[in-house]
Amino acid sequence: MPVADKAAAGGTSPILYGADPIGEFLFPDERLGRRRRRVRRLISEVPEADRLPTFKLGGTVCARPGTLLAWIAEREGRGRTRQSAELAEG
Repeated sequence: MPVADKAAAGGTSPILYGADPIGEFLFPDERLGRRRRRVRRLISEVPEADRLPTFKLGGTVCARPGTLLAWIAEREGRGRTRQSAELAEG
């Protein structure tokens, strides 16, 4: 079962250890260098409320796939709410 399916099914989700595995999980079709830059940006350069939900183990950035999927779903919900409000105003 793929990691995303296991996390969605409520199974135990492994830890993505490092920017490269996190980037591969989030941006599988991009080159390694670009994935790495995007992950680092989403960890440190965006406003606090929009940062990737990560933590550190031994100084290495880590994330759980299920937590990342929930973070994406939250942003999708925000986008739909914003679009609905704009349609109601317009």
